[in-house]
Amino acid sequence: MVNLEKKLDNFKTKVESFNSLKELCEYLTSEGMVIINELKEIEHIEKRNKYFEKYSNCKHILIYSKMDYDKHEGRKNFSCGCIKCGLDNSVFDYYYSLLTEEEKIKHEYLKENGLNIGGISTGIVCDLDLAQEIYAEITSKNPKIEDQEAAESLKKIMSEKSFTKVLKK
Repeated sequence: MVNLEKKLDNFKTKVESFNSLKELCEYLTSEGMVIINELKEIEHIEKRNKYFEKYSNCKHILIYSKMDYDKHEGRKNFSCGCIKCGLDNSVFDYYYSLLTEEEKIKHEYLKENGLNIGGISTGIVCDLDLAQEIYAEITSKNPKIEDQEAAESLKKIMSEKSFTKVLKK
């Protein structure tokens, strides 16, 4: 409490030292911006830690979220994504500056923890958002379903020609 009172006294002294209202406004604006930037950084760190914990605690169920063919090397390139937590290594296919905040966090996590995501591989090539919706539908109908069984259900649904009906129910 004493430290807070001392800071307040220092602040009052600083404010009283200004010769004009304009100087005071400029000072308060700059101090406010510093505080706002510090709060944004704290918010980012908290969000980053939340996602890092989510990704590291997940027992991933993987799909191929993106598949490209490299004509020059004559091979297919696959990106994997988890239908449970959303971690997806396709974030490396885009410029970092163009990624959303969540995608940047995925990028940071994969860069720090390795690009290969371990887990149950379904072998399915599908849009990650669509696969996550189907997975959510599967788990909502059977909340205690094991990961392997959920992966098999996803494969079965995706192999059916009219799997979009699952999303409409």
